This record gives sequence, C-alpha cells and structure tokens, in this order.
Amino acid sequence: MTRYVVHAYENTYGGLHGMEDWFYLDTDSMNEVDEAATQASYEVMESYSCIMESLEENARNACDDPDDDEEYEQMLEEECEYNVAYDVFMLNDEGAALDREVINERLASDPEELVRDYTFN
Repeated sequence: MTRYVVHAYENTYGGLHGMEDWFYLDTDSMNEVDEAATQASYEVMESYSCIMESLEENARNACDDPDDDEEYEQMLEEECEYNVAYDVFMLNDEGAALDREVINERLASDPEELVRDYTFN
C-alpha cells in the first residue's frame, strides 16, 4: 500500500481561513485517492454557507429559466464540479514509516510541515 496525504479545499478561497481538509489514506488506487479527495472538497464547500451561497447564486444566474428546478440542480452540480480542488502528496519512505497517530497529529498541528518533510514534492 502507498500512503497519500490529501489537501482538499475549493477554488473560491483556495483553503484560506481554514476552509480546507487534510487527511491521509493507504491505497494503491489513484482512483480511490481522487474519489476521496473530490468528496472531501465537496464536504468543504457544503460546510461553509458563504461558499454554497455563492455557488447557488452563480447556478441560478446561469439558468435560462430561474424557476426550473431541474436546470438549477444541473447548473449547481456544474458549479460545484468546477469548484473542486485538492492536492495529493505521496509520503516518502520516511513518512510511510510513521505511525498513523503521528501522521494524524502532524496533520492536525502543521500539515504543511508534514508535506514538506515527509512527501515527494
């Protein structure tokens, strides 16, 4: 298994003001990494009303018929897909040898340091 660190955020604020999520996972599937990172980015968007309000307004403005709920849902989905953002880092040998608890502690306290010190970047 390969260990990855993921930084999930969204394009509007780019992770500023704590609007982000850091996590790691063990997998040999880049599809699994991409799916998990995309899901985490969606969760970041959904957890901040200022982001969702902006996306909803953009979707409503993009509709030909603002009262057409189906069109609105499609436009909102497209806005959210466009706003997905994440970075994936593969842990180097030293980082891969770290205990899960140590990785979680580093992600909670200083994720950029973990990336700088323990990934191929």
